Amino acid sequence: MRYILSIVFCICASGIALAQPQVSETRTLISDTSHVVTMEIRGKDAVFIMESINDLTNDRDMEEPWTKVDFAGMRIDANNNNLIDKRVDFAFGLRQKTDVICPQLIYSETASSGCGQLRTTGKAKVEFKKTANQDKPHPVYEFIIPVSELTRESRTIGFVFRFHSANSGFSSYPASIPGKQQSFDETIKVDF
Repeated sequence: MRYILSIVFCICASGIALAQPQVSETRTLISDTSHVVTMEIRGKDAVFIMESINDLTNDRDMEEPWTKVDFAGMRIDANNNNLIDKRVDFAFGLRQKTDVICPQLIYSETASSGCGQLRTTGKAKVEFKKTANQDKPHPVYEFIIPVSELTRESRTIGFVFRFHSANSGFSSYPASIPGKQQSFDETIKVDF
């Protein structure tokens, strides 16, 4: 009887362990006095957590114009060639003034498709909360994207992360001299 109970316990314990999302790796991609971006691999998904750690005001009022709303997103050089390739490179952000993911194809430095032109099963979540990086509430953006969607063109891809704060405007990483950098002149490279 003990033998059977031991087997049942082991099967149940391994089933519980398998049901939990497995974080195989966490990488810090950006960390400075204003922003932190980490990436975790959870099963088949890449989870990007983008934090505006020095923005301590909750500027998500949907009645305000977009210039007075906090938001964040990322642009992806899918084939890692440091050029914008129409219908190859893409972006993830938020639908205007919502917490709904906005997948877009990038056409040029200043043009992209509307939300939903790029198909994704990715998700987004926005919270105003404390984290290990800042003990006061601040905007935290989470993008959950299947690795298979990110790596259609290459296993190494380039990222540009962008934040908008109602108080300080746009910030981009890698940081650039305003007016000098095109989207993918410099990127944060990630190997999958």
